[in-house]
Amino acid sequence: MLALFSPALARADAIGAPSESDATRSDATQADVTQSYPHISGELVIEIQNDWAYHSQDRDSELNDLYATLGPAIGLAFSESFSIQSSLVLEPVEDPDPHENREFSQHGLFVEELYARLAKGAWSLRAGKLNPRFGQAWDLAPGLYGVDFAEDYELTERIGAGTSYDLGRDSGGMHILSAEIFFADTSHLTRSLMRDRSRVRRSDGGSSNTARLNSYSLTLEGEAILGAPTLTYNLGFAYQLAGEGGQPESDYVAGLSYGIPINDQLELNFLGEFALLDNADGESDRTRRYFTVSSAANFQDLVFALSYTSRDENIRGARDNSDFLAQASVGLFHTVGKGELALEAAYLLTRVENRKTGTAGLRASYVFEF
Repeated sequence: MLALFSPALARADAIGAPSESDATRSDATQADVTQSYPHISGELVIEIQNDWAYHSQDRDSELNDLYATLGPAIGLAFSESFSIQSSLVLEPVEDPDPHENREFSQHGLFVEELYARLAKGAWSLRAGKLNPRFGQAWDLAPGLYGVDFAEDYELTERIGAGTSYDLGRDSGGMHILSAEIFFADTSHLTRSLMRDRSRVRRSDGGSSNTARLNSYSLTLEGEAILGAPTLTYNLGFAYQLAGEGGQPESDYVAGLSYGIPINDQLELNFLGEFALLDNADGESDRTRRYFTVSSAANFQDLVFALSYTSRDENIRGARDNSDFLAQASVGLFHTVGKGELALEAAYLLTRVENRKTGTAGLRASYVFEF
């Protein structure tokens, strides 16, 4: 079964490609696997999901949305230390029309990441189009909808470079320090095939849309800390200069997760993360705060998950806004062939701009590596 806080369809750097933890393994560990080069490997994620917003205080939000998501990722390794990593996404690139049902329409295929990666010992370097590290709840919160609000502060589709360093593994745990510099991608890679989502331009403004490497992020992640093998943490800071007419944005994040094995069949997992965005979206005096808490029970092939996220926004001279997301889900994860099949159902309640919406969701997914 997939790790509980790594849902089958969660996106990470180059889905299916070697992770940063892989990159920072010792040379001895890497030598255990004999591999010929050049070598192609990757992962394909296939998902079909249906979101039925059956009741809302905003009538325009009442609709049924049936769509597909594909996440192919391919890594081309030229040696043990050097590779090219790519991550593509096929998904709806436009929101559905108000109060109109949608079935498998408005899908576009685009490049989310495409970068070169060099790893040697404790160091790893990457450069190209990438997703800078910042926070984890947007990836790890369980259930169909646990990540939805936290995705607001996920950093994606930037042009830049970064490095990670494994600080070592000892009785104090394992810790990885990362630093990255970047700017928002405005190249033709921001466009999509099938359904064009249009190219991002400098005139669009927004955080890090400067065409210069003058935005950066710093993160520290660790696991097996304080003598607890299932205790993990993440700390992060991102500074993003704004595009035309905007203000610099400063972002902060801190998170913890903890797993409790009850017996051979049952494990409980808990996650909490707080994020603060100052001058959010590059807009002066706009502050957003996110707080995500979740719990999940992993019983054999079944996963039961609860999650809650609050999103508070303060704008000087305007009325404060407080949104929330609450979801409950159950999922069945089972190995089929060379991959894993997941069937999930969930109930979601949201309040956005003081209007509540109830949604029932179903998702079928299959993920396999090659």
